[in-house]
Amino acid sequence: MNMLWIFMWYAGCALAGRLVVGIAYNALLRGGHVRRNFQGRDIPTSVGVAFVLSAFIMAPFALLMLGRAHHVSDAFAVLALAAGFGVLGLIDDLTRTREKGGILGHTKNFLRTGHMSTALIKAGFGLVLCAGVLVLLRGSKDWPMTLVDTLILALSANAMNLLDVRPGRAVKGFLFALPALILISSVLTLFGNQATVAQHTLVLIVPFALWAFMYLPLDLKRKAMLGDAGSNVLGVIMGLALVWELSHPSRLAALGLLALFHVVCELKSLTEIIEKVPPLRWLDNLWVSKG
Repeated sequence: MNMLWIFMWYAGCALAGRLVVGIAYNALLRGGHVRRNFQGRDIPTSVGVAFVLSAFIMAPFALLMLGRAHHVSDAFAVLALAAGFGVLGLIDDLTRTREKGGILGHTKNFLRTGHMSTALIKAGFGLVLCAGVLVLLRGSKDWPMTLVDTLILALSANAMNLLDVRPGRAVKGFLFALPALILISSVLTLFGNQATVAQHTLVLIVPFALWAFMYLPLDLKRKAMLGDAGSNVLGVIMGLALVWELSHPSRLAALGLLALFHVVCELKSLTEIIEKVPPLRWLDNLWVSKG
């Protein structure tokens, strides 16, 4: 892929993302879709829905960049997962009285009371969405890896949501994880005499990092929240990058790490863990406005 074209592609995606983030922020602010943050301030939430809107603008042009008919399925996967998790996250964001607790806590509450929380609805339908997209793309072949990939997508979406409890934390997590994955993928493929990252990752996934970067100042200045509509989208897109870039054994390892992360978060507060580890605490506070 021509470097000039990819540079122009990223510049166009960044510009479009900046405009869409601004439009979404102003619309949500005027519409009164706000939530009280941990400092007691009412600020617009669900601003991360801009990532979904930007993806719909990007996808048709991405096919022109990729230039291959079979990449329609790649664009479909990005749009279906982003839109689906955007809607599921928005349902959670629209619920003013959100129940606290991890997945186990929500499940126990459902079994005890019969009341299904929005978090449990999101988890259940999120799994169905991930499995549905993968089955539509692959059919019934290699169903064990389809199950693994379904869990990677769903757990990655929820992992980013678990990070999104302090300004900038989820976005910084995504902006760290995606380049790290691309670097790891490049190193691994070098050993297979293929020193390249998949073109559809560069064209369809990297723009989400650009949009997240465009949004980040609002989060760091405590002027807006991603909302579940944004954090879940970044998470599932990160999961899709894992599925696209990693081999079968590496994806099994990624699933194990994601499962371990969720177990830790079920047992302990992630914020407390971060506060006790100086490098993580420094990164968590990096660039965050003190005002």
